[in-house]
Amino acid sequence: MKCCFEIYLSDLINAEVDLIEKFINAYHSNCGIHVGEEAINDLHLNKEDQDNGKFTSIMQMMLKHTNTNELNYSFFTKMMINFGRFEPSILATRLINVIIDISVRPEVSQKLINEQKELKRIYGKSISPFILDKMVYLDAVIKESLELSAPVSCMNKEFKTDYCLSNGYTIPKSSSISHNLFSKYRYNNRTRPNKISFKPDRHDTKNTLIWGQSKNICPYVEYCSAKMKLFVCILIRNYYIFSNIDGIEPVHPGYKHFTSVLPNSSTVFLKKHDIDKYRSNE
Repeated sequence: MKCCFEIYLSDLINAEVDLIEKFINAYHSNCGIHVGEEAINDLHLNKEDQDNGKFTSIMQMMLKHTNTNELNYSFFTKMMINFGRFEPSILATRLINVIIDISVRPEVSQKLINEQKELKRIYGKSISPFILDKMVYLDAVIKESLELSAPVSCMNKEFKTDYCLSNGYTIPKSSSISHNLFSKYRYNNRTRPNKISFKPDRHDTKNTLIWGQSKNICPYVEYCSAKMKLFVCILIRNYYIFSNIDGIEPVHPGYKHFTSVLPNSSTVFLKKHDIDKYRSNE
């Protein structure tokens, strides 16, 4: 069984890289000038740099967090089908929120550019799991964006027995409850005195409710975090990100709630730049 996993692991990594290559190859900017080659090289370097025991694929993550007694064909097939169905759509909605948040906050964008410029100066152009861990401010920005766009119903739980609350209300057995994180990060003054302020610097640990809590923390955390940071850091290294090109002061468009939480507008403008020649205004 282990041999089958290793073979599938290799195939999955290659398939992921092929798909991302096709996506970047198909993207053109600056009046049709091709700009995808450098980003593709970054993805290859990240794929080959499997250091520090970090996850480089969904299979490595699944094997680490799975009881070996559960490793059977049925479990494996179900997990991979679910991942194949939901991962692209869920990750895309999370990424668009992060990109919009960056586009409407020039001061955040500037700090992100400075961080990437410094990492390139120290470590060169390559991107590995080790270097992704050094992107502290980017990690904080992603967490802040994910919390502000967290769904109303999150971390669903089912009661195995009747549960009596302190106010005397009893929740019947088999009932489901969930956290309303969208309201929590806006209207709970204990956690956010300024209801809708964007403060990445408050994320000084790797813990956040969006990934779950205690022993039920989402096992996909490292994989999804690395994949999001990889995409955003490549974007920052290659482009300025604007919310508009009309000279209007950028304002967040707000959110709409469907199966996920999305910004009301998902339009951004990209301008090719050389991050090594970027001069900070600070």
